[in-house]
Amino acid sequence: MKRLVILVVVLSMFGGYCMAEAQGEVPATEGELSGSVTIYTSMRRAVIEKLKADFEAGYPGTTIDVYRSGTSEVLAKFQAEESAGAVQADILSVADMSVFRDLYANGMISGYSPENLDQINEMFKHENGDYNEYRWSGVSIIYNTNMVETSPTSWADLLAPEYEGKIVMADPQYSGTVVATIGTLVNTPGLGWEFFEEFAANGGTVVKSNGEVGKTVAGGEFAVGIIVDGNAYNLKVDGSPVDYVYPDEGSVLLVQPIAILDNCTNMTLARAFLDYMYSEEAMRGMTENGYVPVLPGTSVIDLDFDAVKLLETDWGYISENRGEMVERFLSLFNQ
Repeated sequence: MKRLVILVVVLSMFGGYCMAEAQGEVPATEGELSGSVTIYTSMRRAVIEKLKADFEAGYPGTTIDVYRSGTSEVLAKFQAEESAGAVQADILSVADMSVFRDLYANGMISGYSPENLDQINEMFKHENGDYNEYRWSGVSIIYNTNMVETSPTSWADLLAPEYEGKIVMADPQYSGTVVATIGTLVNTPGLGWEFFEEFAANGGTVVKSNGEVGKTVAGGEFAVGIIVDGNAYNLKVDGSPVDYVYPDEGSVLLVQPIAILDNCTNMTLARAFLDYMYSEEAMRGMTENGYVPVLPGTSVIDLDFDAVKLLETDWGYISENRGEMVERFLSLFNQ
């Protein structure tokens, strides 16, 4: 296990990012921007819609086309196009680091280090900044405060008889964060595949997405669930009868990289969009929608990761075993 240390630095206005945040200005670029780029992403819909709208408003004559779904569905579309030799995406952002490792190894990423990257913790940068993460979060346990008197505190607690038929998690066929969670826990001593076998035996239910996990726990259909912390945080601050904890054994660090693909048809616009994504204004907009951005000083969400244990994630293992791992998981739930 390791601990994530959040670096606190003083933000400086850098490389043309002298902006009036209250006026919603976008970063300055040299020359005119025009045309369109297409991003395939699993970002929350509210996040990508805001990024798209703000960027296009700042750069009239540009269009950010978006295909948005869960990580697994985005990858299925991307891989089908790749097999046909007709990839339509210029930019890719999904919640699965193993995908970016593979793309980079196969020369399919056009490296670009966006503005403000020098202010970001090195742990969020990859291959000398050729592709990078823009937000992070952790896996947590959400529970309905009207149904649970004593908060669960560990992964093992989810297997208790009192939660039989009352536990829920998302589907790895849709959510990349679940793939990361499975790949991490099955390689963690004391958990392993036995954890998921017992989770299923205890009446665990699989629903489509983290969003659905949150809604069903908040609505009282289930008492507890495994969820991305940002989803639980949003429900809590919106007044739903939920709270959440990080498991004592350790949480799974979830990241979401973004990269320009080597087939990009409008490199200038794609780079400008990534510059905007790493601007202070854009990252503050992300945090308003439940994300914790990687740019120090931009998050309004109080997630105390200084005190959270993190489990080791072997992305090489996930990359090599993704299909078999997902199939084995689903078989436990007769899917």
